[in-house]
Amino acid sequence: MKLKHLLSIGSLTAAMTLGAVALGEEAKPAPATQPYPLNVCIVSDEELGTMGDPVVLQYEGREIRFCCEHCVPDFKKDPQKYLKKLAEAKKASSTQPATTQPAPKKPEQGQDHGHHH
Repeated sequence: MKLKHLLSIGSLTAAMTLGAVALGEEAKPAPATQPYPLNVCIVSDEELGTMGDPVVLQYEGREIRFCCEHCVPDFKKDPQKYLKKLAEAKKASSTQPATTQPAPKKPEQGQDHGHHH
């Protein structure tokens, strides 16, 4: 009886191991998302964070950030127009030494933030 019990435990362990291997083959890691290289909204060029937390969208393996939710539809209408900014930023960062530019002043409360919705 003990031998039969050990064989069934061994069979169960082997089945679980094979199942885990099969699952491991099916479960592929998600592709890495390219981080957003700008400190401004891709649509309005407003500094991120001046209107609350930035809105983050994943698009074709890239992280895209917006100053507000109202800029998302403009991006979705013509993403390639705005993605050019990312390509230019990447090109500029790889050909020029890093420089620190002062951040533009945040608008005073009640002032227009630079783009219309």
